[in-house]
Amino acid sequence: MTKAQLSTAPSVATRKPKRVTPATSDMITIGKDVLELLSSAMYVDPLTIYREYVQNAADAIDEIRTAGGLGQDERGTVQITIDPLERSIKIRDNGSGIAANRAAATLLSIGASGKRGTAARGFRGVGRLAGLAYCRQLTFRTRAQGDDRVTEVIWDCLKLKSTLRDVTQTDDLPGVMQRIVAIGDVDGDDFPEHFFEVELSQVVRLRKDVLLNPQMVEAYLAQVAPVPFADDFSHAAAINAHLSQHARLADLKITIGPDGAPITRPHRDVFSVSDTVRDSAVELDLLTFDGDNGVSAVGWVLHHSYLGHISIKSQIGGLRLRAGNVQVGGHDIAEEAFPEPRFNGWSIGEIHVVDRLVLPNARRDHFEQNIHFSNLMAQLGPLGRSIAKRCRTASVERHREREARQEATTVVPLEIAADASPTAVAMAQVVTRAREVLSRAQAPEAREALAVLDTMRDAVSPTSSPTTRDTNSLSQRFAEVLAQTGVSKAEASEAFAKALAARFGQGGAK
Repeated sequence: MTKAQLSTAPSVATRKPKRVTPATSDMITIGKDVLELLSSAMYVDPLTIYREYVQNAADAIDEIRTAGGLGQDERGTVQITIDPLERSIKIRDNGSGIAANRAAATLLSIGASGKRGTAARGFRGVGRLAGLAYCRQLTFRTRAQGDDRVTEVIWDCLKLKSTLRDVTQTDDLPGVMQRIVAIGDVDGDDFPEHFFEVELSQVVRLRKDVLLNPQMVEAYLAQVAPVPFADDFSHAAAINAHLSQHARLADLKITIGPDGAPITRPHRDVFSVSDTVRDSAVELDLLTFDGDNGVSAVGWVLHHSYLGHISIKSQIGGLRLRAGNVQVGGHDIAEEAFPEPRFNGWSIGEIHVVDRLVLPNARRDHFEQNIHFSNLMAQLGPLGRSIAKRCRTASVERHREREARQEATTVVPLEIAADASPTAVAMAQVVTRAREVLSRAQAPEAREALAVLDTMRDAVSPTSSPTTRDTNSLSQRFAEVLAQTGVSKAEASEAFAKALAARFGQGGAK
């Protein structure tokens, strides 16, 4: 286009508007594949279904408590029943339930939740579909206070999967749901006055059968669900007092099986850093983060010795983010707040988001990436740098301690008199070798063991041979000391005897 053409071309502001026709409902088709996107394609970890249903239970319990149907001292409960033989799962809560006159419509709506804009944890209206991908039949049962009967909505998941695979079926979403969903009601005599229940029947087989493994389910919910801290966690009261000023904790009583103990958070005063290293909490920091509209988040960090990356098995490593006291994402979600991502794994703490503009995404594996979340992460930066500094300082101090320990235990060659007895020479050499081994040991008992060996060495006179009794006594003590570093007494005694025999025969002692 020439300059002349450019100068005469009409601007966007001066162009005549095109004719615009609004879309009509008959032009819009929502296909059956939406159900797949909202079920099997939505969640990567099968255990996520427990989080979704527990999250909905927490909202229902908050609702009935607000309405006065649950006393302030009455716990919100979630009972989980897992039957590996029948391959079934039931999750029942004592929340508000859904009134019979709107239960079916509510449970069949998709993406039309009335919770958006409220303090509810779930607000997109799709979480209840999480179970569709993991069973052959998904049943919802509910009853609100004042209803005589229990409403049932039953999804035929086997038929749903068949329909999704059948390319000849072109029904839209409502047409598919009409064929795979049944609605009914049952007598309420055997059910609570108000409740909501999800039942997964004929649960599909997965790797490790995780959905039907009570231990794995408990470990998962202990980390992500709104459950209380254990009674023996000494910092629980201080943390709860701080968080409850701004965050909704819920603290549900969740049990698995009729005799299951209530699930609690995995935090303890003493915890495992690795399979062989344990550490303990020494200091608690309580945190408050301000946003444009007041407090945006509150949290806590537990300081310890920072001995290294905390094992995933401990279930507490990493600075974790929660909304509505339900974990969002995994243990690594806050890595970007640290100058080096690895230091996130050394930390223990939680940030509870209370700003309603910082929203979990649909999968709850992260937050929606908006300016409000970016501002929160920027506020976490100084905290990440502070923790990283503690990690580096602790690492430097441990390195210095190792060097000092090695220097203190450096083995000085023994000066043995020319007329020393063979047994005395052998004993000195064996003790020297033991000191070399112990000086490299990381066991806490190593320093004590070194002192004992020095005593043993000094007990052997360089100019006289110990008696057999003395040698046996020293051999036994030698075995006891080495046993502290992982060597059995039998092996140590045998090694001691072989050392004497190899150098001087069996007659070294008198």
